[in-house]
Amino acid sequence: MYKSGPDYIHNFVSRNMLLSYVFLTNQDLIKFLKQWISNEAYHNLETLSMLIVTEINAVLIRPSVESEEYDPNEPEKRPKDYVVDIPEVF
Repeated sequence: MYKSGPDYIHNFVSRNMLLSYVFLTNQDLIKFLKQWISNEAYHNLETLSMLIVTEINAVLIRPSVESEEYDPNEPEKRPKDYVVDIPEVF
């Protein structure tokens, strides 16, 4: 089993991140999301998927980062479904 934490995530430079067994605090995740959204870091990152093992408080995180609900009446903003086309590395 491979485990990932803040050191791995904060040094990520590729386009697609798919992680299992991630150990993050709420503050680690907030810092990551803010830097990604503001384009302060993770300039190449297009997709992100994580299975976070530690307990994450969504009530704390949601108001801490810029986000908006998907609006099906504005599909030009973002597609309803997103297909990640990356080679399988397992």
